[in-house]
Amino acid sequence: MSRLHVHLSVDDLEQNIRFYSALFGTTPSVCKDDYAKWDLVEPAVNFAISKRGAQTGLDHVGIQAENAQELAAVQALRDGAVEGYTEDNITLLALAAGDPDLELLPGGHNPVQFGIGLPENDSEWRDAVNVALQELWKNGSYQKIYDKWLGPGAEIELPPGGQMEIWPE
Repeated sequence: MSRLHVHLSVDDLEQNIRFYSALFGTTPSVCKDDYAKWDLVEPAVNFAISKRGAQTGLDHVGIQAENAQELAAVQALRDGAVEGYTEDNITLLALAAGDPDLELLPGGHNPVQFGIGLPENDSEWRDAVNVALQELWKNGSYQKIYDKWLGPGAEIELPPGGQMEIWPE
């Protein structure tokens, strides 16, 4: 979803760029004469410094929305129109399954909601795992395992909609 945005006003931009680059372990994604910004992944923060402020210190804090839908969700939260917002589909489906009063808004739900972490740049291993999962799906073993551990007729289908991407042979 969105990320936290923190903007500090500094008196010595170059010194602070060196300091924060060392602290974050990366150089700024944007660097101008009076401004620098880091788009950090962990933690998810848009961190900026500049010489634009009247005085040094905290200039402003905000939420950076990635698109119009996220911005609308943040505004709805701010205005009290909704009580919560998440893009975690598994959480949404689980909550909706257990709460008949919970309304899920349409659109934006990813049908693929699971993943397996694999070593980077090892396409042979990735493909082998994908083929094995697809074989489990095609021969019915996936459903048997699912039913054993989650029970037949579980409230939440995994994968949602009962579909798995099958590669052409």
